[in-house]
Amino acid sequence: MEAVSKRFERGIGAVDVSFDLAAGEVVGLWGRRRSGRSTLLRLAAGVERPDAGVVRFEGEDLSRRRGGREQIAVWHTAFPPDHGHTVARQVAIAARRSRTPGDEVHRGALAALARVGLAGHADATPAELDPVEIAHAALARVLVMHPRLLVLDEPMNGLDAFAGQGLLELIVSIARSDRIAVLLSAADVSQLGGVDRHLSISRGVVRGVTSPAPAAVLRLRRA
Repeated sequence: MEAVSKRFERGIGAVDVSFDLAAGEVVGLWGRRRSGRSTLLRLAAGVERPDAGVVRFEGEDLSRRRGGREQIAVWHTAFPPDHGHTVARQVAIAARRSRTPGDEVHRGALAALARVGLAGHADATPAELDPVEIAHAALARVLVMHPRLLVLDEPMNGLDAFAGQGLLELIVSIARSDRIAVLLSAADVSQLGGVDRHLSISRGVVRGVTSPAPAAVLRLRRA
């Protein structure tokens, strides 16, 4: 995000917001209600366009990018009935809308559910899941897309501290292994233990380390 500005209700704006997010990195953004937190996440995901500045994805202006939008996944916990009666069909909804063969779609959904610890819940209905299982199923749904960028708005919301930490550890582990860039938000910084960097936002202004630290460079002695 390069000098991104977005004006929203009551004249509060995200002014000159600039930060970078690297592949495999998990960045946590925290702030109170009406801080601009959710707006910033929507800008990063390309759901909203900035009033000024540029959001780049893999070096390309996101607003002008024609292909590859499926590489950006937005996490949410809504499971509409028309997306399928079972958890497996709900998880596979994004792949089902593509031209992927049906058997491959089903295998991908089962693999994603197993990865988040829900291997035995494929034939359950979303109504039969508890809040922790709902959060994990929502994560499986975005993993089916094989995203390069994953945006999650308050994924730990409604979970107790233990369950929230377990979900975050799972997200971090997957981000590392799959080289997924992850931007997630929380209402309390205490929910973000284990992320690579913390950013805070207040009245649209972001504070914190806005670029990933470069790796150490070691001078090698010539043999």
